[in-house]
Amino acid sequence: MTDLAVETATHELSSAYPGDTDPADPAALGRGAAPPQVLVVDDDPGIRLVFGRAFARAGYEVFLAASGTEALTQLDRQPDVIAVLSDLDMRGMTGLALAQKIHQRQPELPILYVSASQHAAQLANHPSIDLLTKPVTADQLIDGVAALLRHRYTHHHLATEVPRVSRTVDTIPPLR
Repeated sequence: MTDLAVETATHELSSAYPGDTDPADPAALGRGAAPPQVLVVDDDPGIRLVFGRAFARAGYEVFLAASGTEALTQLDRQPDVIAVLSDLDMRGMTGLALAQKIHQRQPELPILYVSASQHAAQLANHPSIDLLTKPVTADQLIDGVAALLRHRYTHHHLATEVPRVSRTVDTIPPLR
């Protein structure tokens, strides 16, 4: 087992989403709403359990998978998963191979990698890979997934709002 410290994360709510709930805050959904779902994938049972508990304490519904194949099965069963946390170096299907298969099915599903491997440092600066290096705290896990969700929300919001505003501007008659 690792020396990973599990601590309950306290997060301040961002006002960056006026009129909307923060897409990364489980508490913002209100009472009666289903908690957001995350999938934790790691071939080490101890790490998988510790990471899962960290997300559960932060208010997420957590699904666990011991391999890439099991993760794909979980995603088929749980289509409302909003983020995946995956070990990079797993026996069998690696985290990168898993991501490739996930993105064939769900291109927008954010994936945060966690690794203690030697080549993790080389991947840390890769622009398309979101990576935390072990050991990590519960706050780092939760904040990492929250950042991915906020980025996805902002990207999706811009992709839908800019064309809408452009169409509206195009209907305004020119000044004479």
